[in-house]
Amino acid sequence: MKKFLGLIVFAALLSGCDDGEIQVKALNFSDATAQNCGNIIYKLNGTEALFFQIPYETSFLNDATPVGTPITIPIDGTANHRIFYRAYNGPVAAANICETVQPGTPQITEEWNATSGNIDITSTAVTVANTTPGFEGGEKIIRYRHSIVFRNVTYQNGQIETFYDFGTYDTTPSALPFNFDDQIDKCDSSNTIYNYNGSEAITLNIDPALILSQITPAGSPRIGAISDTENSVSYRTFAGQILASYFCTTPAPTTPAISQQWDAIDGTIEVTTTTNGTGFLHEIHLKNVHLKKGNSSFLLATDYLLGNLITN
Repeated sequence: MKKFLGLIVFAALLSGCDDGEIQVKALNFSDATAQNCGNIIYKLNGTEALFFQIPYETSFLNDATPVGTPITIPIDGTANHRIFYRAYNGPVAAANICETVQPGTPQITEEWNATSGNIDITSTAVTVANTTPGFEGGEKIIRYRHSIVFRNVTYQNGQIETFYDFGTYDTTPSALPFNFDDQIDKCDSSNTIYNYNGSEAITLNIDPALILSQITPAGSPRIGAISDTENSVSYRTFAGQILASYFCTTPAPTTPAISQQWDAIDGTIEVTTTTNGTGFLHEIHLKNVHLKKGNSSFLLATDYLLGNLITN
């Protein structure tokens, strides 16, 4: 709020004094919730509006930013690189900011347009406990919180604001369903184990020593550490329906396109083997696995049942 006082004083000097004293109007958007319409992010407070327009898709990624490295968007006053403050002669609403043909009332009584500066956006993943059965101890990302600050912003009247804390703006990522049954399959020509449903899939490049045709002693499963090369685990969502033929084809098909890919970065695989008729049933669990995409990660579960693999 204090960062705008210089602008207000300047406007007050131009408009004159009352009884010899400068009239200073305090701006305060700290209690306002940031909203959006298209590329415009705005806050409203009574008869005032503060908003900016930037390239939305590349500025508000559903991913955390590296520590100390925000996304920086330059401001030059052109389309998609603008900051505005406006005052009106009556209560302002979203239509006054978002509509192509804006309402005739209230009318704008004051406007500041930034001509240079930067907007810095620092993004973090917000996680909560996953209470879905089968995901005990796990987490899920429910939103990304973007902290927004203006730096070294120059307005048309020459006023420079070195720092202004706009506040936060939240975005919601696409859900990760994990809606699989317990039956998993393995490619004949590789060590790829897979399960899929609709447009999602989970794969495991398993160490063959974990799925031997031998019964494991009670309470003593075979255990393997997850790594990038052996026992690697990936969860993917796709832009369309996935088929079984996708997983055992080399090279991997390019359609449907992958929408998201989350890779395991730690944890272990535990396999318990029992007889199944003349063959064997391998019950495969993922223990304490974190999945990561970009700079974001979450704990899948302390013990996630990947499924049952039947071999001869």
